[in-house]
Amino acid sequence: MKNLLGLLNDTIIVALVQTIARLPWESQQPQLIQWLVNPKLDLAAAAAAILSSRPESMDFRALVTGFDQQSPRTRRLYCVLLGKVLNRADARETLLRALQDRDDGVRWQANLAIYQGKWKDTRSVAAIVSRLATPMISWPPPPPIRWDAWARPR
Repeated sequence: MKNLLGLLNDTIIVALVQTIARLPWESQQPQLIQWLVNPKLDLAAAAAAILSSRPESMDFRALVTGFDQQSPRTRRLYCVLLGKVLNRADARETLLRALQDRDDGVRWQANLAIYQGKWKDTRSVAAIVSRLATPMISWPPPPPIRWDAWARPR
């Protein structure tokens, strides 16, 4: 019964996230960004899924400005979101800087965002290649943070 209730709650959360993502959520963006730092991963992931539904509307400056002050988990979420706005110079700079982060998971997530963004400029490639000379992550790497299932309509 407990598993059934958990599945029901997950289904409800997914439906709510998908519904909110279709609504004009921009006025609630400060609250959504605040949820990214919530210790409850499901709330943080829900906020990230909503924000990533329209990256062009995302206040990437809030992510860039507060990046270094956040916990490793939040910095990883920020990397995923910043990977959605790669056309912004400061978002790119933050991801390149995240390649040097003190936390394995943040470095891994920044690499993944750069890879998924298909960056091919010389500076980005050089930044990633330079990481090969120094230990980058413990093995196995932490699993990437994903919420793709929440962002897709069923």
